Amino acid sequence: MLIEFRVTNYRSFRDEQIFSFMASPSTELIDTNTFQCDAAGGRLLTSSVVYGANGAGKSNLIKAIAVMREMVLVSAKEQLLFGGHDVDLDPYRLDINSLKEPISFEATFILNGIRHQYGFTATRERVFEEWLHAYPKNHPQKLFERTPKDDDSSSWSFGTHMKGDKALLANATRRNALYLSVGAALNHATLTEIYNWFLHHLRPTGGGPGFWAGYSFTARQSKTDPKFKLKVEQLLADADFGISGLVIEDETIDVNERGTPRIEPWSTRLRIFTNHKMRNSDEITRFDLSNESSGTQRFFNLIGPVLEALEDGRLIIIDELDSSLHPLMVRKLVEVFNSTTTNPKGAQILFTTHDATLLDPELFRRDQIWFTEKDSLGQSHIYPLLEYSPRKGEALQKGYLAGRYGAIPILGDFKF
Repeated sequence: MLIEFRVTNYRSFRDEQIFSFMASPSTELIDTNTFQCDAAGGRLLTSSVVYGANGAGKSNLIKAIAVMREMVLVSAKEQLLFGGHDVDLDPYRLDINSLKEPISFEATFILNGIRHQYGFTATRERVFEEWLHAYPKNHPQKLFERTPKDDDSSSWSFGTHMKGDKALLANATRRNALYLSVGAALNHATLTEIYNWFLHHLRPTGGGPGFWAGYSFTARQSKTDPKFKLKVEQLLADADFGISGLVIEDETIDVNERGTPRIEPWSTRLRIFTNHKMRNSDEITRFDLSNESSGTQRFFNLIGPVLEALEDGRLIIIDELDSSLHPLMVRKLVEVFNSTTTNPKGAQILFTTHDATLLDPELFRRDQIWFTEKDSLGQSHIYPLLEYSPRKGEALQKGYLAGRYGAIPILGDFKF
């Protein structure tokens, strides 16, 4: 469960920006859209939505989370981080001083019923600071802190609750690697648990480094787990795509034909087919999923991650959830998370959208709605709807489109 995420000097975010899943004291939709989390010190939200004009920074928020996750997962291997797999540590570019400063990420989350706080500051060449704190029974415990020295090395400070050979791990940590990543690679018990939270519980879904490929996950799980496949087929039927079943097969491909020479030239991939009943016959005809609508493919891509999040009480993060999906379908997906019946384990969803029809007080509490907006210097700012103190029952959709809360484009005359 994610409590809070902080980012500084990344892409369009120059100053520190804070996104939070902590619920306000409001009692609106409290039994469906929030859940009690004593380790967080209150109630957490099951869903949050981010609005903003094109280019205002919505996607950069999602990318920031993905980049933090990617750094944790790959920085122990230098050839991945600074070779062919270059992590997108892109600072704010519209300020000469910001170009020279490190980027900062911090996540506060629940692991094993305990609140943890992990973060770091880094450039492409060096990790400057890194820290990990835990709060068992809300009592702070320092596990480790890393600060920079003038000679490009690091100074280390460890708490009494940090076990294992701490000095060995510190000596094994390069200047451009995270201590957390190195510790997990060397099987340090505590650090491996934190690493696994980033791997399994913090999952931005989409394409590109740091993102989780929901399409392949849905296909792979459907092929290996018959019960999972039945759920996917039922959801496809519920979505009114006219699909009566799935067939998933291994396909052998020649990777050399794609310009990627390997020692072994043959590889396999999963190929997905959809079954459709013929109109005037009991026979079934089969379509390749690539021939289905973009909305059908998009929905298939999301089903696996959504099912897993609900099953395990995890967080799913989706940029432009409304892309290729009907507004009623998007609303239904949100309602699944805002329900103790379909979401009994406190799974969370964070997504961006332009769909103003979702600004409905019957769907979202006011603390679940966030905005991004750029100022005159090109800096993105994240802020919750609560900053505008909207009255209960206010027409949020009308107010947003009228510019009452900001985060809308200021359009010119469009003289073509």
